[in-house]
Amino acid sequence: MKLNKTKKYTILGVALATVAVSSVGLATWLTGLTRTSHSADVSVDIDVVKDSTQYVSIAKADDETGLTFCESAEINLDQGKVIGFNNDNSKEQDLTINLKEFNFVYSNDSFEFSKLTLKLTIGNAGRPTYTRKQGNALGLKADEYSYIDLNLEGAKAFSDGSGYGLEITTSNLDTYFEKQDGYDGSVYTFKKFKQNALTFKRGTLFGDGSQTPSEFYNSKIPSTDTTVQKVNKLEQVKTELAAMKGAFVGKTMKIEVSLELNPKASA
Repeated sequence: MKLNKTKKYTILGVALATVAVSSVGLATWLTGLTRTSHSADVSVDIDVVKDSTQYVSIAKADDETGLTFCESAEINLDQGKVIGFNNDNSKEQDLTINLKEFNFVYSNDSFEFSKLTLKLTIGNAGRPTYTRKQGNALGLKADEYSYIDLNLEGAKAFSDGSGYGLEITTSNLDTYFEKQDGYDGSVYTFKKFKQNALTFKRGTLFGDGSQTPSEFYNSKIPSTDTTVQKVNKLEQVKTELAAMKGAFVGKTMKIEVSLELNPKASA
């Protein structure tokens, strides 16, 4: 009996130990770092404001219709007109394009002026010209001549053949531009064209420009010429004037301005 009791208590002891472990459970393993408060001083960086303004504008006046090359004149030679133009006063010559504005502006902090180009092209080409051939009936020099010229100092055909106009640099800027009215600040350079129009003159085809086309041509057909000589010269005149009409009629003159600036090294 004593052996049985001892065995019984042994079994009971194992049973109680098992119950105790089940009640507590497994411990949680914790890893990591803990900080409940902390601070640090840091710098604040702000990007600079860079003014990239570089703006050029040209616009014709609201009522501007374009160039008109004509002549109302009657030139007589030996009691009869050899060459002359009569438009019945329905049109008057107007070789001026009136402008509403032509100006440019740029940020003084960011740029320095380099060049401004005013370019004129007609019919997607340069400036139409006429070449008088050697031995022409009028006895004039065989050369290339212009029909119209921009009546501004320094206007010329560009060397690359892309058009005709002005290249304005710091050396001649004051010739064409002045301070824009109404702007009193110093942040920008703001300039306007000194003239309110682009004015043209008769080209070298008609001499030095002091004569009208009719006066020029009639001066080349003196009364002492024979009828054959007069007719030959008149045919030459007709050919030149017809070529001028073909060069301009139906074409559009494009006026382009482009501004070139040098970025400042510190900008």
